[in-house]
Amino acid sequence: MLLTLYELPKAGGNEKYGKIFERNDPKRAYISVNEFRKNYIAFTEKLINIGVKKIVYIKISPCGQNVVRKSPLLNDNVAKYNKVFDEIKNKFPKQVEVIFPLENATDLDYIDGMHANAKGHARFFNEIKMVLKDIL
Repeated sequence: MLLTLYELPKAGGNEKYGKIFERNDPKRAYISVNEFRKNYIAFTEKLINIGVKKIVYIKISPCGQNVVRKSPLLNDNVAKYNKVFDEIKNKFPKQVEVIFPLENATDLDYIDGMHANAKGHARFFNEIKMVLKDIL
């Protein structure tokens, strides 16, 4: 297998991989950073064991300033979880690629400070396109 794309479970399904923060309180996480790390390492190892040659993780987008004003610690927490992706990349350098399309995003990249607008999605598209070009 050269490339397999996996989507993490959405809310309502198995949320241990995807849902991180408790609503309206960035100090309360559904899972700790350590549990997040453990889950993603296990998930990565499973993908490698079934023959996936390249895994691309997209870092969690930081929130825009409109959201950060209401929850000042939110982006600090996002950064802690995003460091896990760097650790996984270092642990599996041949198999894992990590991209961060909205790393330097501004409020102009979001609809509401959390969800990408057309400009933000274009940034995702361009980064994913570059990774796929290198893989394929």
